[in-house]
Amino acid sequence: GPGGPGMGGLMGGGMGADFLGAGAGGSGPHRGAFAARIDSTCTVSGSDVSCTRTSNGLTAVTIYTIRDAANAVQTKIDTITTNSVRTRTTVSGTTTRGRDGSTVTATVSANSDRTVTGLAKASTQRTVNGTSQGSESSSGTNREGQAFTAVRVSADTTTNLVVPVSTSSTTPTYPRSGKVVRYMKVTSTVAGSAATTRERREVIEYDGSATAKVTITEDG
Repeated sequence: GPGGPGMGGLMGGGMGADFLGAGAGGSGPHRGAFAARIDSTCTVSGSDVSCTRTSNGLTAVTIYTIRDAANAVQTKIDTITTNSVRTRTTVSGTTTRGRDGSTVTATVSANSDRTVTGLAKASTQRTVNGTSQGSESSSGTNREGQAFTAVRVSADTTTNLVVPVSTSSTTPTYPRSGKVVRYMKVTSTVAGSAATTRERREVIEYDGSATAKVTITEDG
């Protein structure tokens, strides 16, 4: 379901299958890496396809702009001819979650804009460019039962990420080139204590090998 800015081993939940060339060769824009999730609830308006989904207080609105190799607009995915998909998503709302005895209420505002080209069936590689930014203000109790507040902001930029299409369902490919920059800042306050701020910036660079170069800067 839709969610706010996340943090995993890497910010935003890590690189995931999208950036490892996962999925069988020719999986196209319907399936596999960078799939467009369009169903019968989506609507067409001019050259855009809009989809709205809600989950646990959050509303995600995604607008797809679909084009073929000649740059002509399409109003639905064609598994043979669709070559590029621009995906613009906004997420907003207030959600409540609990884990390990903690209770958190969070207000989320986030948006992203990503374009993937090279999705046509005959293509041998995908090229990805995009940006995202978001904020999350939360309050509640932690696992120790202490009241807290937190504000988190994040931003990602993907520049000319070129991912070869895998020809095997079991062997991943690695990006030939491109850079991903991720930034996150969290300011939190536990009741009775002073506010603390943490910052983290990651720069991930690819050269086609199985090893990416990752530069991490924490708190300056």
